[in-house]
Amino acid sequence: MKQPKFRGYSTGTKSWHYGFGWYDCELTKEFLEEKGLEPQAMLYTDASPIQCELSSMGQYIGIDDVNGNEVYAGQKVKFEDVRHGISGEGIVDISDASFCIVNDIGKYYRWIDYVVEII
Repeated sequence: MKQPKFRGYSTGTKSWHYGFGWYDCELTKEFLEEKGLEPQAMLYTDASPIQCELSSMGQYIGIDDVNGNEVYAGQKVKFEDVRHGISGEGIVDISDASFCIVNDIGKYYRWIDYVVEII
């Protein structure tokens, strides 16, 4: 079984970092306001843990887009269902223990039929 892969954006280094696990730092609202921070997560990397913005955390879903870029939960994508002729845009999410694309119309789960591009 493949090890899960995660990514997060660090405002300290102003770059994306990749690792194998993370946790919510659960800092108090007062501390975050005092320091001018957004909620934080700790991303475990091969080198060392690094603090990242909680809202940026995402898991690699195991597929690449049409340009060869890894797709992570939380990213905005364009998709085309080549089998059913449906297309649209949405956010990659986890729902009902599965990765899906969510937009105002609904949830799309059938990755085997989709051509996806990160936007």
